[in-house]
Amino acid sequence: MKEKNKLKEEKKLIIKFDASLYDKVAVLKTCYIFQDRCHTKTETEKNSSIKVILTPKKESADLQQIENQFWDELIDQQVRYENDNLFSDIRRLIVEQAFRPVSFADLKNKIKKHAI
Repeated sequence: MKEKNKLKEEKKLIIKFDASLYDKVAVLKTCYIFQDRCHTKTETEKNSSIKVILTPKKESADLQQIENQFWDELIDQQVRYENDNLFSDIRRLIVEQAFRPVSFADLKNKIKKHAI
């Protein structure tokens, strides 16, 4: 199956792509980002593909530009999603350490040790 298959009908942009390449969360976040300039609709199809229909809110919108921006944003959101999954444990540990309670006595001792 091709990664994408688009059909342009009456100022609508229909983008189809393989659901195994992009997570649903990344697709929905991308559609959300496009809400300011397009009406968006997502559908899943029987052959494990996702169809996104973008209808520009402005008549003068350039469909090719919208399509290019959509693909760029979809890739960005997919990478963010994958990085979040890869590094969420590390982020959680950093946040735990940053907000761990510190006793005033311990802090005072550490300051004394580093004082000149």
